[in-house]
Amino acid sequence: MYRGTGCRAVRREPVRQVHHRGGSRAARNPVLCEDITPLIEQDGKFHVEPGYPRVCLWPDAVEKLFGAPDALPRLTPSWDKYFLPLDGKNAKFEEQRRDVSAVYVFAPRVEEADAPRIETMSSREALLNLVQNTYMNWLLDRRQRAAEFDALGKLATQVPVRRIVPHLDHGRIGALCELIVADAERLSAAYNSAARVFVR
Repeated sequence: MYRGTGCRAVRREPVRQVHHRGGSRAARNPVLCEDITPLIEQDGKFHVEPGYPRVCLWPDAVEKLFGAPDALPRLTPSWDKYFLPLDGKNAKFEEQRRDVSAVYVFAPRVEEADAPRIETMSSREALLNLVQNTYMNWLLDRRQRAAEFDALGKLATQVPVRRIVPHLDHGRIGALCELIVADAERLSAAYNSAARVFVR
C-alpha cells in the first residue's frame, strides 16, 4: 500500500446503507487506488496515480467488513465478486496524484498477542519486498528490468517501507486501520517537513 500526503496507499444495483468495521479515521481517508497502481518517478520524488473509484472484494471480505456477504453490489452478475463504491457514502476517492511518503507491505496473519503491529525494514529487506510486489515484470526486457530495479532501489532508500502484521481475529481490523493511519500520518508529516527544508 502506498500512502501519500492526505490519502491512504473500488452500478446499477443500489448500494445498501452499511457501516464497515474499519477504524473511524481510516474511513475518512480517501482511497487513491487498490490492488495495483503506477509508480511515477519525477523531479527526484515518487508519485502514485489514482486508480478506479471502487475497491473490489470477495464475499468473505465483504461479510467480515459489512456483516453480510452480499452487502455490496456485484461487479458482474456472472462473477462472485463485489465492489465498494468510493462515492463518499462509505469511502471516498482521491482523484489527484499524490507523493509517496511511506510503503506498507502485508505479512501473513498471526495469533500473537501484540498483533496487529507495524515493523520497520532495512533498506535491503525493503527492496526485496518491493521487487516481489511489482506487476507484469516478466514482460520487461533486460534494460527495462534494470531501470525498474534502480527505481525501486531509490524508493527503498527515500521513503520508509513498513511491514504490517495483522491478527487472525478479524475483529481487530479496526485497530489495524487506526494503527496504519496513525503511523502514516506521522511519517507523512515528517516527509512534508523534510521536503520544506529541502526547498528552502
